Amino acid sequence: MKQPLKVRLLFALLMSFSMALLMTFIIVALNTGFSNGFLLRWGTSFITAFPIAFGAVLVIAPQVQKLVLRLT
Repeated sequence: MKQPLKVRLLFALLMSFSMALLMTFIIVALNTGFSNGFLLRWGTSFITAFPIAFGAVLVIAPQVQKLVLRLT
């Protein structure tokens, strides 16, 4: 079942935003702690990670959905 482009783009946007936000927060906190400049380091990491995550979700999600359909 093929989803409309609008649905695929919105899914990719929301999934990549939430994952990049959570993952960069955890990784920056583990690596540097909550010292001075944490928010700046986190924001910089998120700005770098979000476009990469968005592209990855656009490319990988359809393949994962096909795999899930084959496995179930």
